[in-house]
Amino acid sequence: MLAGVTVIDITNNIAGPSCAVMLADHGATVIHVEKPVWEDDMHLYPYGIFRSPQNSAIIIAAINVSVWKKLCRAMERPDLIQDPRFQTNDQRCVHQDEVISLIDHWLNSMENIDQAAVRLDEFGVPNIKAYTVEDILNDPHANICGWIRDFPLPRSMHGVAESCPGIFGTAEFSKAETVLRRAPELGEQSQIYLKDRRAAQDMPPSGLSQYVLLLFPILQLVNQNFACGIFRQLR
Repeated sequence: MLAGVTVIDITNNIAGPSCAVMLADHGATVIHVEKPVWEDDMHLYPYGIFRSPQNSAIIIAAINVSVWKKLCRAMERPDLIQDPRFQTNDQRCVHQDEVISLIDHWLNSMENIDQAAVRLDEFGVPNIKAYTVEDILNDPHANICGWIRDFPLPRSMHGVAESCPGIFGTAEFSKAETVLRRAPELGEQSQIYLKDRRAAQDMPPSGLSQYVLLLFPILQLVNQNFACGIFRQLR
């Protein structure tokens, strides 16, 4: 869908990079720009998005010594706990490429990203699978809550289907039931809008608008006289 589109990703937190991954899944070319100086969560490692062989993504946050030990045991690499390169957060930041290689190698041994998530949950390592659009549309919780609804398509787009699923959201602003209508065709309602606009232009001023129209030229006259008075004083 987004083939030929280039996205510049300058985010450094979980939500931003996750969105960039979703855009890349839809064909966009994503260029990620990192800060030249580590700040905030860039001081913590491993903390970020890691990919599986099936091109799925998972976010892992092992940001302290305790969780790092749990991650090592989950990956069946307890020997890394005593490795001087990874014993502290600062050392893991310095050897970031090696940490990435270790986690990538472990993910490659998994059948899929869900198996990796289950394993991390068992050992108490904070993680979450990065959802694709397909994952969201098929999510049971989102469907039960009514967040996924069918949006009517314009007649010009009718073919295989007359509607498409989309994420509706959770906000409700009134007790009235929301009605989803198809989008109008190009120019379909132009005459209606033009008619309403002509009717509004032809309406005579009434009520407060009459006083506003009368007051406006008076204010202009006062301003002109005031300006002339200042000019005479300056001369």
